[in-house]
Amino acid sequence: MSLCPSMKLNSEDYSSDAHLGIDSSKIGVLILQVRGLRYGDFQKAMTVIRPSLQKSKWEELEKWNQEFGAN
Repeated sequence: MSLCPSMKLNSEDYSSDAHLGIDSSKIGVLILQVRGLRYGDFQKAMTVIRPSLQKSKWEELEKWNQEFGAN
């Protein structure tokens, strides 16, 4: 991937992402404008993220692991 001198993303590098619904003509965000992750971002995410498994399913998998797992 190449960057142009003004530190903008080169939209030609993303033309293969059309299948993801990305309009490569709109990619031009300055890299320096994208801030890094902060601890607060993770704290906020933890308030809205739901578990991927229900507790009953997790318990079922733990029981299976005790019986058949390699531990």
